[in-house]
Amino acid sequence: MESEPGSELREVWVYLTPAEAAELLVALEDRANDPSPDPDWHTHVTDSAGRELTIAIGGGEDPRPRHSP
Repeated sequence: MESEPGSELREVWVYLTPAEAAELLVALEDRANDPSPDPDWHTHVTDSAGRELTIAIGGGEDPRPRHSP
């Protein structure tokens, strides 16, 4: 079952390969050690099938631009 981007999910499981986990760890460590991190910081983990996980750190608001109807 798929959801629309930005929709709220009650529970999410993400299974990463060891290489994907290491890539994510490096990205998070780089962000954590940045003395003035980009407020729009995000990273992507993409698997061999082209599925993409986007992780963003922010103040709890969705950083994606809102489009008017």
